[in-house]
Amino acid sequence: MEKKYLIGLFILIGVIILGIFIWNMGNYKSDAEQEVYEINDTYCSKIHTPDMKKICFAMIEKNNSVCNNLLYFKDLCYLNVLEISDISESLCESFSDYVPKTTCYIKLAKIRKDHSFCEKASGKYQECSGELAILLKNPQLCDEIEVDCEKYQCFAKVTGDISYCEKVSDIVEQKVCFSELSNNLTIESCGEYSPEMGEILYMAACLHKIAKRRNDPSICKKITKKDEKWSCLVELSKDEEICNEAENRFWRDYCLVEVLKNELIEKSEE
Repeated sequence: MEKKYLIGLFILIGVIILGIFIWNMGNYKSDAEQEVYEINDTYCSKIHTPDMKKICFAMIEKNNSVCNNLLYFKDLCYLNVLEISDISESLCESFSDYVPKTTCYIKLAKIRKDHSFCEKASGKYQECSGELAILLKNPQLCDEIEVDCEKYQCFAKVTGDISYCEKVSDIVEQKVCFSELSNNLTIESCGEYSPEMGEILYMAACLHKIAKRRNDPSICKKITKKDEKWSCLVELSKDEEICNEAENRFWRDYCLVEVLKNELIEKSEE
């Protein structure tokens, strides 16, 4: 009887030990996985806007299906997940929504350096041709663009010949074209063009361009309109401190999402 009792006890102990082992294995995370979950705790838990929180989880998990249930920011969710995903033709084909599908094919065309993928970018064919022209320094691809305003900007960027900007008929786009290529662009010169419309259309784009070139978010703060200012700040945000300066919760949460995206991109490139 005692012998059977001991055997039963050993079996029970063995089962308990095996259970603990299986539980630990199920909860084990590699260093890389643990790092991702730590990032998750750092950012997602601090985000209050429901859709932004879902975007945070979608990026952490690289799971674009999370985006399907978003109410307001579905496209932003898809685009952010695409930024950190491995792009493939099968991934692009998996999208049914217009924005992620076309954006995916533009990215694939640039990764593969293959203009044929622009055909699958549907309504963004010309945008795809322009981006690929700049990447490959191939002015012939600029001829694929039908809208003169965009075509001449493409030629200007590909060739480095700023005189193409003068052929851009829209005055604001012409100024933006010059600001893209001018090596002498300064904060002061942003105010020299069309002051009556500058604050509405040109000034913000000009300051945004300088801030991006200098990687200096403090320049974004010179933009007076809040949406344009935070659009600039969010793009250049590298840490949470900038996000905490936001006037409202939405921009703070949006900023945190972008900081996370930049961090995930940097880690994927290491």
